Amino acid sequence: MEEMYIICKNINEIIIDKLKDDINKFTNKVNLDEDIISLINHLGDELENAYELCLKGNIVSSMILLRSTFENMLFSMNIVYNPELLSEYKKIKNNIQPKKLKNEVIDNWERYFSGIMESKEQTEIEIKNTYDILSKFIHANCFRTTASMLEKDKEKVEIIKYLYIQNITSVTLIYMDFINKYLKVEDDLIYSIFLYELICLAIYILINKDKVKELEQYNDYMYLHINGEEIDGYKNIINQDISKIVELDESSWKIILKNLQESINGSKYSKKIEGLNDAVLNLVNKLDKMKN
Repeated sequence: MEEMYIICKNINEIIIDKLKDDINKFTNKVNLDEDIISLINHLGDELENAYELCLKGNIVSSMILLRSTFENMLFSMNIVYNPELLSEYKKIKNNIQPKKLKNEVIDNWERYFSGIMESKEQTEIEIKNTYDILSKFIHANCFRTTASMLEKDKEKVEIIKYLYIQNITSVTLIYMDFINKYLKVEDDLIYSIFLYELICLAIYILINKDKVKELEQYNDYMYLHINGEEIDGYKNIINQDISKIVELDESSWKIILKNLQESINGSKYSKKIEGLNDAVLNLVNKLDKMKN
């Protein structure tokens, strides 16, 4: 569906532009080794490449890149407070373990995310769940096989790629939160833009629910008799969110989108978001017709 492509492409460009702005402010303020500055600058490029790969339907390559980027992100967050990691980083064979980096961020959540995350438990949910999803549902061979099969079907991959794009945005937002915490700034703009995209995605899924149902033909590649419990846990979370959204009518959608637009007004991205109104309302109208 052309509308969803236009919406995702433009919003992802905004998110990456904002991330690179934040990274530039961060690296100019923090006294870091040039190797680490280079690593941090590359995070923006890697996330941008992950978006582009996913939009083109190359889901496996996109998610493998995202997992690697998330590990580099955890390292860059750690080294700000643990400069002794730098000597280890410079070794070809080093002892830097992603799990250890992840636990360091969670255990010291107040240092990394206080004022943004409400508790250690929330930080663990954000960091651990993200890493678990990237590890279990992206690194796992069964996922790669399933996604590779999907990539052969252009109609099916059009549905699924927009779901996976949200993984990229979630990882990006975690890093932007970390930067904002370090720079002691509050910036809710990007969350308004992300919410805008999520609402559009929810509408898109509801419009294409029959096509989403057809994806069950790929279940065999996920070995549900082995992995069913893991998959059901994430599926239940998604279904709860969708059930709340389906109850909204067209007028409710318009109010939500109007409020989001108002929160974005005044930023340098306002015109770009405003330019998406036709595409968004086309989605809303299609959903309304389908429900009637």
